[in-house]
Amino acid sequence: MNTHDFLELIKKDFGEMGPEEGLRFKYFDDEIKGIVVCWMVSKKVLDFTVKNKFNLIVSHEDLYFPPEYAKGDGAGVISNYRKEIIEKNRINFVRLHYTVDKNFIFDVFDKLSEGNLLINENFYRVYEFENKILKNLAKELKNKFKVKFLRITEPEKKVRRAGCLVGGLGLSINSKFIDKILSYNVDTVIAGEVDEYTIRGLSDLKIGIIELGHEASETPGLIKFTEYLKKKLSELPVKYLKNTYPVKILK
Repeated sequence: MNTHDFLELIKKDFGEMGPEEGLRFKYFDDEIKGIVVCWMVSKKVLDFTVKNKFNLIVSHEDLYFPPEYAKGDGAGVISNYRKEIIEKNRINFVRLHYTVDKNFIFDVFDKLSEGNLLINENFYRVYEFENKILKNLAKELKNKFKVKFLRITEPEKKVRRAGCLVGGLGLSINSKFIDKILSYNVDTVIAGEVDEYTIRGLSDLKIGIIELGHEASETPGLIKFTEYLKKKLSELPVKYLKNTYPVKILK
């Protein structure tokens, strides 16, 4: 199986891919020796791929910095560092974003503790709670998603209706998704990632925030996707590799 065959398999099972998806770099016809699935390319991912002589990286996020949505064109110091390694070692890079989102990641919140699912609509999930304080819900999610820390606002707030914005949908650049979740009359937003614009805006409305981390919120879905690949491609080694989060909290 080569990378072309791999992409045809994905399209057969899930339909046409989005414009940001597919082979982004570089050797279309090489036979696949092993697949690394990751949320984003990092030194850890590159080192593993090279060491184990795998030659296909399937990443949820962009290879380049700045990414495409920020008008990145593959130039710059960070992009060149990554390209040099994958080119030297003849590694293919495939991005699968919305395809994995809609088929694996968006349902990541479907088993919120004690939450009653009110809305399950494409990008959006809204849960209803009784007798739930935001800081206690945050602790439950911290344990569920196995993160060392998370950010919250309004810790003593009573959560009655929480809307979920997985991954980067809580960033201000994705304001239309934020407006949509607010239209469901939520009092709390559970997000993968938010920036200060979003924090300030939701705080003005007294809406609480629980931020899990972009990768952390999408990891369970990526693991499910990896399991799908292992079953489909049982003749190939397939490995999910979680990144090490580099941020430390200085108290």
